[in-house]
Amino acid sequence: MGVATQQKTIFMDAPMLVSVIIPTVGRRTLRRAVESVLDQGLPEGRFEVIVVNDTQNSLEPERWQAHPGVRVISTYGKERSVARNAGAAVSRGRYLNFLDDDDYLLPGALDALCRAAEKSGAHLAYGIARLLNENGELLVHHHIGVQGNVFVHVMSGEWVPLSTAVILAETFFKVGGFDGRFNVVEDKDLFRKVALVHDFVRIEQTVAAIVRDRSETTSDYSIATWRSVESREHILRDPRSFHRLRLSADTPYWRGRMVRAYLTCVICNFRRRFWARALASLAKGTAAAVLAFADVLKPEFWRAALRPHTRKNVF
Repeated sequence: MGVATQQKTIFMDAPMLVSVIIPTVGRRTLRRAVESVLDQGLPEGRFEVIVVNDTQNSLEPERWQAHPGVRVISTYGKERSVARNAGAAVSRGRYLNFLDDDDYLLPGALDALCRAAEKSGAHLAYGIARLLNENGELLVHHHIGVQGNVFVHVMSGEWVPLSTAVILAETFFKVGGFDGRFNVVEDKDLFRKVALVHDFVRIEQTVAAIVRDRSETTSDYSIATWRSVESREHILRDPRSFHRLRLSADTPYWRGRMVRAYLTCVICNFRRRFWARALASLAKGTAAAVLAFADVLKPEFWRAALRPHTRKNVF
């Protein structure tokens, strides 16, 4: 369920700059995540940490629990979308950051992200992610490398790690927060909903460390691809999506990705026997192909239209 009904008024001069929401299943890495926020160097009263205990048990006592900027609430095993939405519902910050309990922020991350958002007027600011394995060893640095209208990029499967971004709280509530129907890809779904109506800004700074440890994950990645297709299909039914995609698809490759987005929706709806939706997606996909007529002889257009997207912004 979304949280669109939980409206908030966010004022430019609000004393609370950012709320960091950390849902947890009681991992031993929770302390590291919380302390990475407390060590950001922001003055007290300008930030808060909301730890959402999504277990049936109390958290082990820790020193960070006594910090005046930290609150702990419980959601009793309702899953992470509900946990994050619950944390957002009691937050007071102008911006929201969602940090997983096995990840952590790097020094200066929140200040840099919030400054970039304020300066640009963007509703979401993101930075570079440092991806680590379970032993803390660097795998890659990652970011999608674009800003402004990034709708076609996130609709094509580009991943903005949740911990690397701050989102204007008012916008988070207006787009409905995290949708529990798309668990596993609920973060991608949120960014797609924001990108449908607002621009992103990126900063050239590594802001968070993301630990990729499949042995301790709570995600069922076997359903991730299909959930992503369902999320995409749901958003593409919004009447604003076609125009927004066209504006963001500025190369033959991305115009091919636009066509592919609608073709996957055709397949999704035929599988579920939603015939009218399938035909509507087919019509839009055809229109996208017709409008890209100048690209039909270019290999990159067909590579994008017929093959899965390959992320390249890693280093």
